[in-house]
Amino acid sequence: MPGSSAAQGNELPESSPPCKKLKIGVKSTDSDSNVRRSKSTKTRSKLSMLPSLPLDILFEIFGHLSPSDVLNMARATKDLRRVLMHRSAVSIWKASLRQISGLPECPQEMSEPAWVNLVFSTHCHNCFAHRVQKVDWILRIRLCKQCIKTSKILRSDEHLDSQANKLDKIIAQCVPFSSTFHIRGHRGKCCLAKQERAFRKELQSVDGDKSEFVRIRKRSTEAREAHAAKCEAWTASLNQDRWDELEEIRDRRRADIVDKLEDLGFVEELEYLEDLELSLDRVAPALILLDDHPDVKLGKPLTERSWKNMEPRLVEYMQQVKAHRVAAERLRVVRQREKIAVSSWVQFRLAYSAERLLPSGTDILSWGTVKAIIDLPSSVQTVLHDPEPVETGVIAGTLDEVESDKGRTETASVSTTISPASFTSVFSSMSGLIMRWEAKKLHELCRFNTLSAEIPFSCSPTSRDLGALRLAACVFTCEDESKIHPWIEHYQNGVYPAMYYPEFLHHPCTTVARRERGDDKDAPFNPLFEASKDFHYHRRKEWSTHSLFFDEKASRAVKRLLEACGLDYRIVTVEEMDSADPLFICLKCSYGAKCDGQRPRKVFSWRNAVQHCMRVHWGDGSVTWESITEESADLARALSAARGIDSNIWQCAHCRYSSRDRDVVKTEELVHNHLDVYHSILDPVKERDYYEAVDRPPPRTVTVQITPKTVDSAC
Repeated sequence: MPGSSAAQGNELPESSPPCKKLKIGVKSTDSDSNVRRSKSTKTRSKLSMLPSLPLDILFEIFGHLSPSDVLNMARATKDLRRVLMHRSAVSIWKASLRQISGLPECPQEMSEPAWVNLVFSTHCHNCFAHRVQKVDWILRIRLCKQCIKTSKILRSDEHLDSQANKLDKIIAQCVPFSSTFHIRGHRGKCCLAKQERAFRKELQSVDGDKSEFVRIRKRSTEAREAHAAKCEAWTASLNQDRWDELEEIRDRRRADIVDKLEDLGFVEELEYLEDLELSLDRVAPALILLDDHPDVKLGKPLTERSWKNMEPRLVEYMQQVKAHRVAAERLRVVRQREKIAVSSWVQFRLAYSAERLLPSGTDILSWGTVKAIIDLPSSVQTVLHDPEPVETGVIAGTLDEVESDKGRTETASVSTTISPASFTSVFSSMSGLIMRWEAKKLHELCRFNTLSAEIPFSCSPTSRDLGALRLAACVFTCEDESKIHPWIEHYQNGVYPAMYYPEFLHHPCTTVARRERGDDKDAPFNPLFEASKDFHYHRRKEWSTHSLFFDEKASRAVKRLLEACGLDYRIVTVEEMDSADPLFICLKCSYGAKCDGQRPRKVFSWRNAVQHCMRVHWGDGSVTWESITEESADLARALSAARGIDSNIWQCAHCRYSSRDRDVVKTEELVHNHLDVYHSILDPVKERDYYEAVDRPPPRTVTVQITPKTVDSAC
C-alpha cells in the first residue's frame, strides 16, 4: 500500500548516530565528509516524506492539529508550506481554529494563516524577536518594546487636529487608532503609519463626493474595534483560565508540601504561619510566608523527586519559622506585661495633680525594677486583673527631701503571678526614684532658664528650679523638630508657640518623636508606643527637653507687662497673673498715646499681649504697655465673654499615655459621657478621673476694642 510504504520510508531511527571518534594520525578524506554530510541530511529531513502522502490523508491528519501546530508545520519545509498555504488547504486552518473555544472568528480582511500568525505566533512583526506576548487587536500587530521606541511603524495622533482640520477629523474616524502602545512618551493613541498613508492616497483618488467612501471606512473601523473588543475579552478569559489552572496546581502543591511537613513534626510551625498570614503584626519583616516560599509557589505538581531536592531547604526554613514562633510567643507575653505596667501606672498617677511632672508610660518601661518584672520567664503566669482591688499608694515626701534621698535604691519582690498589683506595689516603693527623676528633669529645664539664679529667697536647688519655672516671665518655645505643630489645634492660625508653666512640662514634643528609618523594629508594632491619632507617623518616646528652649524675647515681653503693673517679675507666677487677669493696651501701636477716655483702643489679656508683641512687633524689646483701669477691664471682659470662650478644656485621666489621650479634650459633659462609655465610670471625680488639660494654654479670650478710661495709677 502507498500509505504503508510511505510510512516505512518515513520511519525514524530510535537512537541518535554514534559520537565521532578522534583518530590520531589518520587524515580525513573527502569521501568521509560526504558520508557524514549525507547522514546529517537524512537526520534533519524527518518530514521530507510527509508531503508525499495522499492529500485526503494529509488533510485528515492536519485537521486534528492545533492552529499553532499547523503554523509550525507550514514553516517546517518548503513542501509543507506549499501544501498548507494553498487555497485548497483553507479547510485545515478553519478546522484547527474551530478547536479553540471562544476564539473570535477570523476577520474578513485577513486570511486564516495571517490570523493564526497574529493570535498564536509570539514574535515581533517588525524585527521577529521572540516572546512578544502583547497584541494590539485594533492594529492587528505584535511589536516588541524596542520596535515601539525606535521604529517608524507607528504614528501618534498628536499631529492630528480634529477640532480645526476636517481631514484630520476624518482620519481619526476612518483609520484604526489604538492606545495599547505608547511611543516616545506620547500617552495618546497611535496608528500604523502605512495605513494612514494608504488611506490618504485612497481618499485622494476618489473622484467626486467622498462621503460614501468615508462612511464605509467608518463602518469598517467600528467593526474592527468591536472585533478587537471581543479579542480582548477572549484574551482576558484565556489568561484567567490559565491563572485559575496555575492556582489549582499551586494549591495542590502547597497541600502536598504541608502534609509532608506535618509528617516531619512541624505542626505548630504551620499553624503559626497560617495565623501570621492573616495578621498584619509580624515578629520580623524578613520572615517569608509559606505561600511566598520559592519552592512552594511554583506552578508545578509536586513529585517525589522534586520533594527530595527541596526537603533540606524546607526543613531549614521551618527551623527558622520555629525560632520566630518562639520569639513571637515571648514578645506577646512581654507586650501583655508592658500593657499591664502602663495601665497600672496610669491608675497609680491618678492620686497626683495633673500638672505635676511625672514619668510617662514610656519612661517607666525602661526602669530596671519594672523591666525586671516584665523580663521574667514566660512560665510565670500573667493575669490582666487583680483578684481584689489594690490600694493605690501616694509618693511620700516633697521635692525638698530629694537631696537627702539620692543614695537609696528601690527593689521589689514579685510573686509567681504577674498582675497589676505587682507593678502597683513596685511603684509605691519607688517614691524616691520618682522624685529624683522629677527633680532631674526640672533641673534640665532650668539650665536654659536665666531666671533661676534671680530667685530672691533662699531654698533648696530643686525648689528653686520649680519656683523659677512657675514664674510668669519664664517662657519656653519649641523648635517643632517632630513636625507635629500643624496638628495641634491651639498652634494653628499663626499662633506663636509661647508656653508657660505647666504647659511646657506636658508639651507633646517632649514625649513624641517622628518615626525615622532605622528605629527599633518592634516599636511600630507596639501599641504602647503609638502616639495620638492626630500625630501621623510619630511614636512615643521618653520625656526629653531636646526641642524646648528658653524664649528670651517672649520673656522680655512679659517683663514689660509686669513693669506696666508695677510688679516684680522675679516673684509673680503664671497662676497669679491668670487670677488677676490685668488688661493692657499697646503703646507702640498708639505711638505712645495712653488711655484718655476718648479714643478707642484694642485691649489685650497678658497672654494675648505677648502674642501681639511676638507676631506684630517681632518681639521688639522697645514695646511698652499700659494697664487699663479695673472698671474698663470689667467692660472688656464682659464683651469678650459675650463672644464666647472655648469650653473644650477637659481631659480624661484614664486615657493618659494612650492613642486617645488627645482625642478626649472636650466639654465637661462630653468627658462625663466618655468616662461612662469607655471606662464604665458613672460618677467621675474632677481632678482624679478628669482634669483641665495641662498640655495647652487656658482658653484664649477674645481681643476687644473699647475706649478705656484714663489711668490714674498702676494696678
